[in-house]
Amino acid sequence: MKKINLFYIIFFLANFNIFAQKTSLDAGISKILNKNQLITLPAKLSFFVDNIEGEIRRQYSEACEGNFYDIWDTKTGVNIIYVKLLNKIEYVSIVYRDANKIAGLPLGLIFNESTFNECKNNFKKYNPK
Repeated sequence: MKKINLFYIIFFLANFNIFAQKTSLDAGISKILNKNQLITLPAKLSFFVDNIEGEIRRQYSEACEGNFYDIWDTKTGVNIIYVKLLNKIEYVSIVYRDANKIAGLPLGLIFNESTFNECKNNFKKYNPK
């Protein structure tokens, strides 16, 4: 449940920029979202490699399987981070640090437009703490 809470914080901070442009770009991650607009875990690394367009980089971490986690830098500036920890827990993080509005995210949320309350309401049924 802490992962969802962290997503709230990251998503809210990314949305806090009040100077966002009016046009929305697509995050380019629709291929990794299921019919409910969520990312299904567990997943194999190959699923992300096959479905995310962009540059992939590996970062060293002793806490991860194989001592690495993977980051995709998409054309829109969205970063997808996939981590599989030694204890077999997996998580995916979506990061964006620019002022443009970015649509095509899980649960229909939009970076630099969705409010904290919208994020909270959309994740409500997952009972985040």
